[in-house]
Amino acid sequence: MKKIAILCISFLILTSALSAAADSVWTPMDDYFRDTWTRENDNTCTPETRPFYLAAGERGYVTAVKTPLDQTKIKTYPNGTEFKISFVCGKGNDLWGTIEAVRMPGEITFKEDWRGESGYIAFGDLVRSYDSDAFTEDHISELVSAGEDDFDFCAGNEFVLWTAPNSGVQLEYVDKNYLDYLCMEYDSGYRPYHFGAFYRDPDGKRWVEVELRRITEHGWYCLDAMTEGGVKPVY
Repeated sequence: MKKIAILCISFLILTSALSAAADSVWTPMDDYFRDTWTRENDNTCTPETRPFYLAAGERGYVTAVKTPLDQTKIKTYPNGTEFKISFVCGKGNDLWGTIEAVRMPGEITFKEDWRGESGYIAFGDLVRSYDSDAFTEDHISELVSAGEDDFDFCAGNEFVLWTAPNSGVQLEYVDKNYLDYLCMEYDSGYRPYHFGAFYRDPDGKRWVEVELRRITEHGWYCLDAMTEGGVKPVY
C-alpha cells in the first residue's frame, strides 16, 4: 500500500509539473526585461498576442542586440527569417521585440531559445507574418464552426500544428505524451485546448483550427494528413 501511495503522489506531482510547464510564460533572461516591470521604470514590455513576424530590414537583414540599452550585436538574420516575438518592449517609436524562437528561410520548424538569451530586434525592422488570424480573414466565408463531436481529438493520433492550412510552417508536433496531457480530466473543468473553425481546402482535405494551452499556440491541423510533412522532435 505504501508503494502504491508513493506512486500516486509521484504521479500527481509529475502531472502538476507538466501542466505548469506547458502553461508557463517564456521571458528573456536579462536585467533590462526584469527592470521594465518595476514601478520606477517608464519602459514597458507588452505580451504580443499575434507573435509571428518576418525580418524586413532596409539593408536586407536585421540585427539582434543584447538589450535596447546595451546594443551589443548578438546575431544578424537575412530578411525573410521568421521570429516568434513574445513581448514588445520600449516606449513611443522606440520599440523592440523579444526573440523567443527563430525559423530560418526555407526551414519548416522554429528553433526555441530555451535560455532566453537571443536578444531584441528593432520592431521597425519587422513585418507581421501570415498567420492563423490572417488566414481566417482571407477565408471567412469558407469556414464553419468546429465541434469536438465532429472528430475524436483525444483518440491518441499524433498531429502537426501549422500556422495556417498548407502554410508549411510548423508550430508544434503534438506527440502521444503531449496529447495525453491535453486530454487529461481536470476537476476544475479546465481544458488546455480550444477549437475554432473547420475548413476544407481545394484538394478536399479537412482542417481544424485549435488553440493549445493557456499560453496558446494558435494554428491548424489536418484531419486527413495528421503528421504528413511535419518534423517530429528528437529529445
